[in-house]
Amino acid sequence: MRDVTLCNYGNPKKLKNGLFNFSKLRILVQMFDELHQYQRSKYYHPSDDRTQAFCSKLWSLDDHDLYELSLKLEPREQSMSESED
Repeated sequence: MRDVTLCNYGNPKKLKNGLFNFSKLRILVQMFDELHQYQRSKYYHPSDDRTQAFCSKLWSLDDHDLYELSLKLEPREQSMSESED
């Protein structure tokens, strides 16, 4: 979707001569066709109880718990002003 957004906003709707930018429209149609192709495909992923249990635990963390976990994994470096206290 990022490509569609970049194509849409990164290219003018009309050219300097006032004509519609059909190159932009053609690119957008190709992108939407590809996206539609992926949406039509059926993907089979067998159920895995361990993965489902792991994912259910992830969603049970609130913002505070997630913040504390992030500090454990990537501690903040102490700034100069904090070290002077």
